[in-house]
Amino acid sequence: MPSPQFFDPPQKSPMDPVQNLADNGTMDKVNGGPKSSKTENLLNKIVASAQDPKGVVSTVVQPVKMLLESSGAMKAIEAGLNSFMEDIPWLMKGLDEVARIHPVVTVAVLAFKAVYNMELTRRENDKRIRALYIEMKDMMAVLIQLRDVKDTNDVGPDGKTIEARLQALIKQTAEDIKDCANACDTYAKKRLLVKVLKGYSWEAKLVAFVGTFTKRRTDFEQALAIHTARAVEAIHGDVHIIQASVDAVNAKLELFTRLFETFVPKELTTMKEKVKEKGDITIVLSSEAALRELNDFENSLDIQHKNDRSKKRSDFTMKDLREELRYDFETSVRKNLETFAGKFELYQRQLKDELTKTINDANNRILTAVKEGPHDKIRNSELKLIWKEMNWRRNVKARLFVMTLRDHFREKVQEIKLIAASDAESSREQSRTDDWALEYISVTWLQPIMEAFDDDGSGYITITEVNQFTESLPTELGWSSQHWIAYWAVGFQLAATKYKEKIEHILALMYGLRSRLLPENHYWADYYLRKVWSSVVEITAGLQTPDLPDHLEAKFEPYISHEEERIRKNLQDIRFDIDALDTVYVVAGPGRIEKHLLALIYLLLDRDLKLFRIAQTKILHEDELWDSADSLLWVTDSAVIRVHDLADLYEQQKMDVDAQLKTVACGLFSNLQDLSEIWSTTNTNTQHFPYTVSNEELDANGPDAELETLLNYPLPTEYPLSTFVYETKDEVTASPDSSQPQAPMFGQWSGYVYTQDEFPEFLVWSWIFEAVPDDENAFQASGVDYDADPYTLKGHYSQAENGVIEAEFIITYESGYATEYYKGHLDEAGSFTGFKGVDENVSEDNHSSLFIFRRISPEIMVHRPSPMELASNKYRALWKFALEAVVTQTRRRLWSWSFFRERRDLRKRYIELNIRLWEFGPPLDEEERAAFLASRRALIPYDALFYLSIRKHMLSIIPKHFDFECDGCKQPMGGGRLICLDCRSDAPQLWQTVDFCADPRCYSASVTQEQRYYLEKPHVPTHDLVKIRTFVQWGDLPALDQTARAALQHCRQRMVASVETPSEEPKDAESSAGSEDVSGPKSQSVHSEGATEAPATDDVFRCFACHTVTELPCWYCTQCTDCVICDSCEAKSLLPCVTCSEPFVQPSWYYGSNPKDNFMCNVCSVKGLDPPAEMQKDCLHTYLHPLVRCKERIDDPVEPPEPTTEDRLILLESCVRSIQESLGDKFGSMETALCSLQQTMSALMAKLESRSNGHAV
Repeated sequence: MPSPQFFDPPQKSPMDPVQNLADNGTMDKVNGGPKSSKTENLLNKIVASAQDPKGVVSTVVQPVKMLLESSGAMKAIEAGLNSFMEDIPWLMKGLDEVARIHPVVTVAVLAFKAVYNMELTRRENDKRIRALYIEMKDMMAVLIQLRDVKDTNDVGPDGKTIEARLQALIKQTAEDIKDCANACDTYAKKRLLVKVLKGYSWEAKLVAFVGTFTKRRTDFEQALAIHTARAVEAIHGDVHIIQASVDAVNAKLELFTRLFETFVPKELTTMKEKVKEKGDITIVLSSEAALRELNDFENSLDIQHKNDRSKKRSDFTMKDLREELRYDFETSVRKNLETFAGKFELYQRQLKDELTKTINDANNRILTAVKEGPHDKIRNSELKLIWKEMNWRRNVKARLFVMTLRDHFREKVQEIKLIAASDAESSREQSRTDDWALEYISVTWLQPIMEAFDDDGSGYITITEVNQFTESLPTELGWSSQHWIAYWAVGFQLAATKYKEKIEHILALMYGLRSRLLPENHYWADYYLRKVWSSVVEITAGLQTPDLPDHLEAKFEPYISHEEERIRKNLQDIRFDIDALDTVYVVAGPGRIEKHLLALIYLLLDRDLKLFRIAQTKILHEDELWDSADSLLWVTDSAVIRVHDLADLYEQQKMDVDAQLKTVACGLFSNLQDLSEIWSTTNTNTQHFPYTVSNEELDANGPDAELETLLNYPLPTEYPLSTFVYETKDEVTASPDSSQPQAPMFGQWSGYVYTQDEFPEFLVWSWIFEAVPDDENAFQASGVDYDADPYTLKGHYSQAENGVIEAEFIITYESGYATEYYKGHLDEAGSFTGFKGVDENVSEDNHSSLFIFRRISPEIMVHRPSPMELASNKYRALWKFALEAVVTQTRRRLWSWSFFRERRDLRKRYIELNIRLWEFGPPLDEEERAAFLASRRALIPYDALFYLSIRKHMLSIIPKHFDFECDGCKQPMGGGRLICLDCRSDAPQLWQTVDFCADPRCYSASVTQEQRYYLEKPHVPTHDLVKIRTFVQWGDLPALDQTARAALQHCRQRMVASVETPSEEPKDAESSAGSEDVSGPKSQSVHSEGATEAPATDDVFRCFACHTVTELPCWYCTQCTDCVICDSCEAKSLLPCVTCSEPFVQPSWYYGSNPKDNFMCNVCSVKGLDPPAEMQKDCLHTYLHPLVRCKERIDDPVEPPEPTTEDRLILLESCVRSIQESLGDKFGSMETALCSLQQTMSALMAKLESRSNGHAV
């Protein structure tokens, strides 16, 4: 379709559309410009006054500086920010008129409108970004002055036309708008922690756009002044004018810098305060522990903003944080542009079509200016007649409108039928009346028809909504109004049901393909299904299935296909990568998101299914499926946001929210308001995932030719393990005393970056500094870092007055990682020591780390003591250094077994601790932390590169249990995961589980109800556990529960039987097992049902791998018959060789899924032995099978029941009786004591009386 032509000069007419705007008052509002606060007016004066230098500094710059010191300044600015969206509509109308008169400005107008629409759909309310858009808006508002220049060929005093004068400037402005929007979009996607740690550079770059827009605004005003009523001489300034303008812009930049410091979002403020607790940014960037704690803190903040279910997007890992911190502003913006450009162009294309309509409407406005009545604004003639006959004004109740439509179309058909018999032309007209549609324009289908017209859900239908409804029908379909209304009555539900079936079928195929994927693709395929499946099911499960005739689908198929193709084209334009909420809306098109929701989900899933098929034979880039999942999550997020908006609307209208959501959009949103029902453990997943697929469908593959069009990232071409480093190793040695006075920095240097608390902070660096031509004091080097990122090193040295050699150098990375700065000197020992920083001002007071380099090979440097060790005990440290270096070099030359054993142990230990530190697993204790630093320090560059490639390959294969953390160590889980079966029964939601990693210290822990609020009772170590080594989707949990409980019950029954019936096997079971004949497979056999059956003699259970007699506790396979594994073999992942029966370590995580896996040990494979002919690989046990922890059952202590009322009364009566008896005894004792006291007192009185009588005598 050719692009719309609207660049011709407008034709003169008696009533010009611009005059039209003036007559109805619109142009007055445009002339007045958008509403501005006092602060905005002051900011606007800064550049406007630049043309009049007299008084600029005193009247503009100084007030701005005073504004900075004013306590109410930011409140005034905030008021302007809040009114930003209110002012935009008037500006848009004016820009549309200007674009109609002067097509040269169209490119800038379209760019600005695209950015405005993006901001309109953005949910983040960052006032700092909006402040930039205000500057952009003020710049564009200047173009409104072009209304005064009616002639596009108007020539200025210098002989240039207005079009020629503006063409380059407009084009550059459009690029500036796009660059600013891309930078803001990139910044919005950054993590909170990254925004804090790198905010100083990002905010400065964003504020710089203020100066750009201010300059463009000045350029516009100067260009327009020539062609408007302003004095031409105003643009001819001198140096004072230019200086005043610069001062004004600088003052404005100062104000916006202050604004960026003031209007900080709440979440960002919280993160800033947390960072401040750890020290300044430099300290945080150099502290691994601080970064990890802050990373975990941000993940916890994200959880707090979600509902009870797990987060849709996964937690950020330390690896993600480190990688994002290394990218600078330019690199991040450049990478984001790859996605942003497609979205921006899509916006512009749609806006261009809208602008064409606007221009056509403006040209036709003269025809409607003399007409009266609101109905004249309705463009559909039939609906216009209805509106006029009913004498409706600007809106009408939705129910009344629909019922009136029904009556109108019925009357129309009846009239045609009355004259059809006598008039052949009328008969043909009757055939085109679509009277079949009248059945569906009725009370039965009232709700969907009202939704089709009432886009905002207010209950009233406006003239604008009527026009939007009728114009959304593609004209090429040739449908009648009743046909179009019937589609929204029943056709939409038919289409939604069709898409639901397609979506479920695609998800079933994806589930079926999981076991066929290459091991390297499992990780991201699991991630994709975990995130996408639950989010999609929450939508599709609520859809109400219609009971309608089959022939109706054919009547609506043209529109369904048309919309599907339109959305597919939009997705192709952005390469199926939806990176934000605004992208969802521009791809789906105008109107309610539910109109296109399922079609959009289906098209994304259909493309992703092809990726799953490719993943069977090709290793995909790690971002391929991540982006695919993220695209679908943005789509489902749009549905959730729509539900929240509807819920707010229904609450305002005093309506039952849940009841309304069950009817709107045919029930699509019924589950999104409250997820507790759909994921309830009583509402098992079988009803949401009942479909199966055949092997024939799974075997179907698309052509390889689709690879280029499907993939957004290149397929990895390198071998996953970096063995090339040993092939290209260049032995370079340099003795410690080989420095040359004339070139003190040239040669090989090896050393470490470190901090006072951590040595080393990273792996060893080794460079060969070479001379730079034409600069005798410069040196350079290049290479590839440990992330395979090429870098360039450039430095310079000089000799200070005291004779000390001082040097500094920078490292820049090809990928755009942040530049590193080093500055130091040569000390007396010949070491190059100094400071490393993140900016060029690195010094003793401004650095992130320290460094030390020696002119020795890395093989020697790894043994050299650290500066802290030398300071503690120099001579002991140097003696140890000499011994270790000599012994290691000797072992290396001799190729001794001890040398290779040490390398093997170092490799395993480093990779294990590295994964636990950066990815998942229990945190390192102090001893393990010291062991990790020692292993990091011991690695030479070649070994480190190779080991890191092994680590990367392992992480691409080992499954990670997304959104779950170990309840023992509180860390993310990877590899094995244990789920409590007893606590699964208590949890009300399907996803609420008690989980542990494979560390025995963790799954032996207790979990309280404070830790897991949904538990009815605490978890204790005696509970039953099931262990899985693959990621389990929510849909698999009910089946896993069932099979695990059945296997556990069977195992316990067999174990009890084996105890009651003692075996007659020899006492030395191990030696007897070891003396068996190894001519055939003794370790694995296949029972009648096809699963592995472990060998058992009588009723004695033997370990599947090592054949020893196994007792409780042990592990029991849920998919094999009587397959018991002892703790030792399970911890080592041992399998028995099918040829010699000797146990061997499972070679890879997904061993058994590859047809080439032969289940033979290395010895038998080297001998060239063939596996048994009767062996069925699919039936053999692997560690991908779930295992249950079989141990003696210990039930939780039973709490006594609550006493009844009668029991309470009896207890009370007993207590009262006991109290009475006790009081009676006490009263008796008191009476006896009183009697005794009375007798004593009587005796004393008698004695006193006798004594007094004696004295008297």
